[in-house]
Amino acid sequence: KFDKEANAESIKALEAAIEADNTNPMPYSWKACSMGQALALGFQERTDEFMGELLETLNKGIELNNNDWNANRLMGEVHLTLHDFDQTKTFASKAYNANPNNSAVLSIYADALMRTEEIEKSIKIIEKAIRLDPKPLGDTNSDRWLNRLFFANYLNKDYSRCKELIKDIQEIDRKTWLTYLDISKNSDSE
Repeated sequence: KFDKEANAESIKALEAAIEADNTNPMPYSWKACSMGQALALGFQERTDEFMGELLETLNKGIELNNNDWNANRLMGEVHLTLHDFDQTKTFASKAYNANPNNSAVLSIYADALMRTEEIEKSIKIIEKAIRLDPKPLGDTNSDRWLNRLFFANYLNKDYSRCKELIKDIQEIDRKTWLTYLDISKNSDSE
């Protein structure tokens, strides 16, 4: 459920799991995930105190299990928001090596690869994600993946692939639309 009450309930349950067994890394990473969801969905204000708790929770999960795929995925997401793309890639790679078929892992790994200029590899990861999970959790179609695949192909200068992909996107996001306008403008001038 993507609502405020369910999110708060999730965090409360995970805190109880941590209290029951503070040596288990999984409740720490899932609590951090729920906290991140609260931020992303506007249930929680981004304060220094809240961010400190989120990072402390996540670091504890990694401390208990350095190879926890979810904690590493989330730490990659944190570093992505900080624009520290090398660290994003470090954590996303660990998550990918531990769980290469999870769509959330594939998402952050593709983002990390794109931002460290491994575009072709990023395209392959996004294509894998589409095959494994065509409609990400909470979505009604594949547009989230297709918009990203479009942008990765744009970065790869494969404009003909972009023109094919745009036909499959039902709801074109702003970045895709502006990028498509750039492709069209440059195609017209050639």
